[in-house]
Amino acid sequence: VTDEDVELDGEYFYGIWFFTGPADERVYNGPIVNEATTKVQVADVQPASDGHLYNNVGTVDSFFGNSWLEVEKDSTGPRDRFILLRFDFAEAPDFGELNAAYLSLYVDTASSSLTIQDMSARQILGPWNEGEDATNLYNRIIANGFTTFSDQSSGDYITIDTNIGGYKSWSVSDIVHSWLIDNIPNYGIIIRRESDNSDGPDSFYAQEFSDSSKTPNLHIEYYGEPPPDGSTGTP
Repeated sequence: VTDEDVELDGEYFYGIWFFTGPADERVYNGPIVNEATTKVQVADVQPASDGHLYNNVGTVDSFFGNSWLEVEKDSTGPRDRFILLRFDFAEAPDFGELNAAYLSLYVDTASSSLTIQDMSARQILGPWNEGEDATNLYNRIIANGFTTFSDQSSGDYITIDTNIGGYKSWSVSDIVHSWLIDNIPNYGIIIRRESDNSDGPDSFYAQEFSDSSKTPNLHIEYYGEPPPDGSTGTP
């Protein structure tokens, strides 16, 4: 298989179909993946930093290093809570060709609104730190309808039933691709609740939670050389 366009006659290959003619003349213009030498590898990355900001009727506090992460949107308060996560890829493997990436947070039903809520995961566009003044950081987040601090066209928007515990996942392939492949600075991801109501906050377990099976996880699938035994491995 070469790097030239390859007519596949409808067979599945890793990559993207580009329809440049009739349905029976499909041409694959994506990256060539040789299944004999390349396997889908996985890497699970935990946050280097996670926490949330809470604006309670004009008084803003930051919560980093705690066991929970909270989101809320209640314009009648107003009360807002935003989750911030940052990931360090310094020790990560060479990802090569990225396949997919998902950010997963585990719902803490005991501390959630127990309702159905819309939530988004967006790419943060600039630096921030846990020690920054909470009010200053909050004002930077909401400035210009959130567009200065985070990319509103990135990431994912999902509906979550917080009556049901377990992991909830956002597709963040475009964000991780920009970090690892396009070399865009990695400032992390912000989670916001888009539903505006007085149902109270929704809670997820943080990196500091005692049960590591319920902590935040960034799951990355990428194409790489297979392990010595030929199976799909976890670096």
